[in-house]
Amino acid sequence: MTDNPIVSEKQTLERIAKQYRKEGYEVSLSPRSAELPEPLRDFQIDLLARKGEETVVVEIKMARTEKPSPEIERLAEAVSRIPNYRFDFVAVQRQPNIGREQWLDSVSLSERLQESDRLFAQGYVDASILLLWSVTEGILRLLADRHRLGLSSRGPQTMVKTLYSQGLIDKVDADILEQAGQLRNLSVHGYRIEPVGDAIFARWQDVNRRLLAEL
Repeated sequence: MTDNPIVSEKQTLERIAKQYRKEGYEVSLSPRSAELPEPLRDFQIDLLARKGEETVVVEIKMARTEKPSPEIERLAEAVSRIPNYRFDFVAVQRQPNIGREQWLDSVSLSERLQESDRLFAQGYVDASILLLWSVTEGILRLLADRHRLGLSSRGPQTMVKTLYSQGLIDKVDADILEQAGQLRNLSVHGYRIEPVGDAIFARWQDVNRRLLAEL
């Protein structure tokens, strides 16, 4: 399942508009030619933001490069010639489409599982948690795919809930994976993790091993 580029661009535009509104601007999305001063009427503009005497012309580029196109450069030059107008260029990186050929198979996931165990034993708790979570996500993806649940592009929490509702994992396993997800979130966002006991980590490892054995 691939992202719809039209929906993605619309959502990005609305998100950026929301930010300008928070800063006190009146926002016009895709303004009509009549809303623009004469020098800008030949351009297609993504967003116009006004606050007091200031007007901001915002152009958004959805691409894998941050370099403005010649058309955007011409727009920026035209804006620079208008008093009290400012040009903002927002480059949004597209996420690459990840196909099945990039999924880790059960053998690779098993190797990561062993490496995570070694890291934990050596005291590298955060690194071990992040590596083990990558194993968990890979397993959930393969398990959902095997049972044709159509969840390969969904988040891990959705996959856990759906696998539980389908009877493919039990309540105990679902609870352990939920706790694991909380540990992962604390670690990846730079929060201090309370000492992770061997028992908690061992239970998480055990869930991964059992689910791997089913693949």
